Amino acid sequence: MDLVSRIVFIAALMLLGAIVPISAEAGERVSYSVGGNDYQGYQSKAAGTSKGLVVVIHDWDGLTDYEEKRVNMLSEMGYDVRLQGL
Repeated sequence: MDLVSRIVFIAALMLLGAIVPISAEAGERVSYSVGGNDYQGYQSKAAGTSKGLVVVIHDWDGLTDYEEKRVNMLSEMGYDVRLQGL
């Protein structure tokens, strides 16, 4: 993803965060392995019937509470969401 796409994506998430309240409902941390390396991720199921899957990739400071809140927000909007830790 190029820089402009990243900026647009992050701005959209920030705007959604200002519009949609974040509930206390939480997703879950998940572990996975690729090429013998272990990684941490986070996922949350859609509230109700899923509209599809959204894959989120964290910014430079890694998987933090901020990204987890955004994953939960998107799941409340009806999407299954997976946050990939890099």
